[in-house]
Amino acid sequence: MSTRPALFGLAVLALGAGCNPTTTYSGYDMVDAFPVDGERAWVFVNDAKPYDLRVEMSSAADRVGEVDVHTFEFYDNDLGDLLMTMRWSSDTIHGVLLHGYETVAEEPTGQGGDDTGGDDTGDTGDGARGPLEAVTYDPPIQFVDRKMIVGESVETETGGATWTSTFLAQEDCPNHLLSGDLAPSCYKIGLDDGDGDPMVGQKPAGTWWIATRYTLIYFQLSGDSDKWVLADYDWSPAE
Repeated sequence: MSTRPALFGLAVLALGAGCNPTTTYSGYDMVDAFPVDGERAWVFVNDAKPYDLRVEMSSAADRVGEVDVHTFEFYDNDLGDLLMTMRWSSDTIHGVLLHGYETVAEEPTGQGGDDTGGDDTGDTGDGARGPLEAVTYDPPIQFVDRKMIVGESVETETGGATWTSTFLAQEDCPNHLLSGDLAPSCYKIGLDDGDGDPMVGQKPAGTWWIATRYTLIYFQLSGDSDKWVLADYDWSPAE
């Protein structure tokens, strides 16, 4: 379900002799800001974390219903340990959908530090680590619709919760890779799992900044005290 704010000046109705022109505004192309083509890799830094984060997305996808679902893998960039996965799809028919996530570790092995959501196991050993949390959303969460305007929200009832995703703003997003005149224009999305606070709750809850070409620029997930900021990016065509 989509909720749009009242718009003044975006729809104009002019009444006159023999004419009745109407101007409408359908919104930003949100899917353009979440591309999932090719092979993608990002590196992010966070002032509150003792490690950098590497995110990888393969061109390989799982067909789920009518959409292709890509797995985003989140690694400790220094040690190479897998910390978390998220499953996303993005197309011009269904918009951007979040299908689920799995947390493998709260922090890189042997490091404590700022919590990233959920219970801190305190495990600093080198033993095998299974998923701390594995969630599949059926139906998937509507992260953004195909087109949205600033202030618009979409709701999804899934997994016993009502998720609300809100297009908060369009803004410039300077980062460690692209700054000044090169800073990309981002769409800022707040994702709330029903408790009214996008910064607490299930792992995907939080604030996301997405941008054409780069997909992810910043994100601050549930439990993070500061946001992750893009530091490096690579794209290559699908093999």
